[in-house]
Formats: sequence, C-alpha cells, structure tokens
Amino acid sequence: MIGVRSAIVAALGVGASVGCGGVTLTAPAPTGCPAATEIALATWAPPGVGPGAPRTGEYRVRLGVRSPADPQTPAPGPIATYEAAKLGVGPLPDRLWLMRAGLDACTPAIVGYVAESILDDDGAAAIVIAARLADCPGDTATEPGWVTLAGAPPTECRVEVAVDGEAGAVQLDDRAIAADAVPASWLDAMSARCADGCQLRWSTSSIAGPPIVDALHLEQVMDTQDPDPTRCEPSELVVAGPTRKPVALAPAVRLAGALVDRKGLRVVLAIGPSRWQASDVDGDGQVGYQRTVDIAPARADDCAP
Repeated sequence: MIGVRSAIVAALGVGASVGCGGVTLTAPAPTGCPAATEIALATWAPPGVGPGAPRTGEYRVRLGVRSPADPQTPAPGPIATYEAAKLGVGPLPDRLWLMRAGLDACTPAIVGYVAESILDDDGAAAIVIAARLADCPGDTATEPGWVTLAGAPPTECRVEVAVDGEAGAVQLDDRAIAADAVPASWLDAMSARCADGCQLRWSTSSIAGPPIVDALHLEQVMDTQDPDPTRCEPSELVVAGPTRKPVALAPAVRLAGALVDRKGLRVVLAIGPSRWQASDVDGDGQVGYQRTVDIAPARADDCAP
C-alpha cells in the first residue's frame, strides 16, 4: 500500500517525507504555467435529463471517445473510477486547479466519472468518458476552463483569450489564393486546396503575448450550391519568433487563447467542436510539443488527415 501511495505522490510531483506516523505530504510551492501535457479542457455541462446528465450544472473534463460497438465501452451513466482506468483515460489526479479567464484558480473536487452518449452528424451514437467536477461554480459564460494536472497551484499563471481580427471571403477560380483573399502576411503561410469554383472564407485571431501569436483560419466550401456543402477547415498558427515559420493546428480547431505567466506566453490553446489542442511555446517563439485530444465524434466536415 505504501508503494502505491509513493508512486502517486511521485507522479503528482508532491514532496513527501516518512516519519513515525507514516507518509507526510508537503504542500507544493506555487508555480507558473503547466506544460501542454499537464492540462485538460473543462467545459460546462448544464442541467439535463437522462443517463449521465447532471442534475445541476457542473464542469466536466472529457477524457476520450469510445464506440458503443466496443464490448468494453460502458453504457451511458455513472461509471466507477476503475472503469475509466481500464479504458486508459483516467483517473485524473486527486488535486486539480481550474483556470478560467479573468477568474482566480479554483480547486475542484472530482465527484465521479460518467459515460455520455453523443450523436455524430449522421445520427450515430458515440460514448464520451468524462470526469465530473464540483466546488467551482460557473456557467457557459465562464468556459472554457483548463485544469492543470501538474500537482502544484498555478498561482503565477493566467488564461488569456484570443482576439478576433480580420475576416473575409473570396470565390476562387483556380487553386491559388488571390492576393486579396487573405492578409498579405499570410500568403506564404497557406495555399488553397480547393477545386475551381470553391469559396474560401478566412478569418484571423491573435494573442498579444509576448511572444505574439497570430492564427489564420480557412473554411473551404467545396460546393456553394449545395444546401449542406462539404467543408474543410485547416488552420495555421504563427508565433512571433525569429523565423515566424507557420505551424499547422489540428483540423477544425480555432485559436482560443493561451496560458501566460511572468515569463510570457507558455501554451497556445485551440478548440474545435470535436477536439482541442495545446501547443508548448518557448521564449523565442518556437512551437514545441503539440497535444491533441478528441472529445466528441468527429464532424463530417473535419479535414481529412
């Protein structure tokens, strides 16, 4: 039992000492922002009915998507902690901190795990495994939230929200982006993959930094006459570093914000309907590790890999 507890203590980065009374935990020192591997997206789940729906609103951390056809996938409703562990998506550490823009970090309690039934664009069901959080009041206006799994309170870290910039649309007659289709600074960062007659819709967003982060989002409508056209939504990310080399974001995500501490911008955050992505950024503006997590069935208009 002592071995298991020691392993948990080591995994969470919490100091420990052994006295005559056994293991004594030492409170971790305040820290800056966690890395991309040490955070998870928390979204607000409003009250609902049916298996797995909260009676009152609560934050939930979606951990993974499973097919109902898999015999190991649980039925919708509450599940035991060991079931989440058996599926390879949990459990979360006991100590978490919930970070939201403009609010102090909150310490939520994990009150259980749940299997949520969600329909994809074709009406087929998928099961999403999520952790339920309590003790952090909120609503849809306070999301997204980000929980840190690093085992230390992020007292020097804050969430900055991306600011929308320019936007526009252009009808393409060839496979090249016209000079007036996107801001000039983005011409070398992205080339259209549309066939003739495709409509290209674009928008930009940014975070002040430092370092400065800019993002270009493209929505390529393949057939504008189709009432439900096929779309592809690639995005590019540029961080103000020595080279400003474009870095691809995951398909169908948009720049949402960043984690910033006294050293500057540390992690870039992007969110889409079916996934989120966190990207480490260093002081020179170089993008490092990028972590992508699926949190819902993929949309039919997601870009092909």
